[in-house]
Amino acid sequence: AAPPRAHVLAVEYGAARLEPPFGTIGPIPSADATVSFRVAAPSYVNERALRFQARLVGLEDQWRPISERTVRYPAMRGGDYRFEVRAALADGPFGPPAAVAFAVQPPWWGTWWASLLLGFAGAGAMAGLVKWRVGALARSKAALEVQVAQRTAELRARNAELSAALGTVKQLTGLLPICAHCKKIRD
Repeated sequence: AAPPRAHVLAVEYGAARLEPPFGTIGPIPSADATVSFRVAAPSYVNERALRFQARLVGLEDQWRPISERTVRYPAMRGGDYRFEVRAALADGPFGPPAAVAFAVQPPWWGTWWASLLLGFAGAGAMAGLVKWRVGALARSKAALEVQVAQRTAELRARNAELSAALGTVKQLTGLLPICAHCKKIRD
């Protein structure tokens, strides 16, 4: 007998339930990214001998056997996917796959505009940090210049005092008569 042809009977996500014909399913919001597929294959020989394999292209590449008639993919990430299912009788070959294409929207923080906004915010924060640091360095430089000016003025005053004292010392360098008995300077 020819292998049976698999069919997707329903697609469910969030509160939505879609039935054939599906076409391309519009973008599924990231909050409703748990997607379920109900599958079946008409068989007039022995329905219990049916075997199914499924894969979700974009998430997995290999066919995997499924034991239930409902295939569920929880919390899918944003991207484009294609669900494929195929059926076979007992140990016979698999028939042609049935496919449903759909897209899942990424969460708002995973979109390109959120990344761009985050980049601009980071650049703005860096520019603000650089501006604050340059301002702090300028304030520190001005405070140091005032301190250097004060210390320079103090040193000039001390230098003038020392110069005056040195002039006085030079005047007192002559001979002084000292009394040998009382050790006092004589007039």
